Amino acid sequence: PALASPFEPREPPPPWPFQQSSFFDGWFLRLVDHENKFSFCLILGSLREHGKPCTRASGGYSSHFVGISYLDSKGKTHTYNFFPDPRAVSIDANGAPPVRRPSRSTPPNFRWSAAGVGELLVQPESGTLEFSVPEASVKAKFHGRIPWSRSRPNKDGPEGWLAGTGLLPLHYFVHSFGSAAEYEFEAKHDKAEKCSGSGRLHMECNYGDMFPHAWVWGQGCSRPPTMATHLGDGSIGSGDIPADFQQLSFVLTGGQFRIGPLTSQAWVIALRWGDEEWNFRTTDLDEVTTLQLSRKARAIRLRALSRCKTRLLEVRDVLVAPEHSFGKPIAVPTHKGWSTSPGCVESYNAAASFRCYHKEHGQWQLILEKQVPLAAMEFGGAYQST
Repeated sequence: PALASPFEPREPPPPWPFQQSSFFDGWFLRLVDHENKFSFCLILGSLREHGKPCTRASGGYSSHFVGISYLDSKGKTHTYNFFPDPRAVSIDANGAPPVRRPSRSTPPNFRWSAAGVGELLVQPESGTLEFSVPEASVKAKFHGRIPWSRSRPNKDGPEGWLAGTGLLPLHYFVHSFGSAAEYEFEAKHDKAEKCSGSGRLHMECNYGDMFPHAWVWGQGCSRPPTMATHLGDGSIGSGDIPADFQQLSFVLTGGQFRIGPLTSQAWVIALRWGDEEWNFRTTDLDEVTTLQLSRKARAIRLRALSRCKTRLLEVRDVLVAPEHSFGKPIAVPTHKGWSTSPGCVESYNAAASFRCYHKEHGQWQLILEKQVPLAAMEFGGAYQST
């Protein structure tokens, strides 16, 4: 069968001899609906645990995870962890079992399903999701895409030059900064909440060994532009629209990441607006200064300077005012299975503020200043105690 992008499922590699090795593949999809001040997230994960039985139908994995989170009308994030029966899970790519090394060439075309729970279907230009766990149910259809790279949408991603080196035990790929989506959501607790509408759907994936020892992550998109055209096919056309009226999408992640034999602090920050693609990677020798990183203060403040010294970004605030806006811990894959200790915690009610400067004739020019409400903010592992 045809091979596809890193967003597509993959078969786990064989375990290392005499080692308790494990491998996971996971997908994260988050929708933001600014009109209704609503957001939900779907997380799917498959884990091959050492010594545990697995089946070819479930992609060669032994256990699986479905996570659903949402932002309620009072600004609190609710998190639900669900573990479907492994025998009920089926994974296919291009109508066949996943292969070990999907190439970075063609768009993804796959299905992840759990009988009685739900299904995610991703096709080259569209997709659907529908899941129901005891606490909540969600369904959505989406189309269009803002890829990491317009020139190489199914190849380039956050990893940059490290992608093909074999030095990364944990991989990261952003499939879309924002796809046009329509959705229906229902929370089934005592005070049932329902919401439906349209918004922007962010899609990314992780796969590899295990999560890092400590990490933070943030993501969001600004309110829809008032001067731009309708979402249409899901892409943003800038034309002559001033930057301040264009919709900004961002993702950032940082932490104690292992690269080859070394573990060090690493950052990736990416912004997309109009035709602009701004990327900052410490592995590219871009400078990222951590001004504040605090779970207790619920704040991340950064300053990023490009290697060529022509682009400057100030992440002035990714700040959550109310502590109650964080949900309960989300399970993450470990060598001993899925665990919420320490796991990670997220809020979908963060407020992000960005300033972007470009150096012209030796002077810094402010080219964009943007506020991003309903942003996601995540503290994982040891960073939950900062």
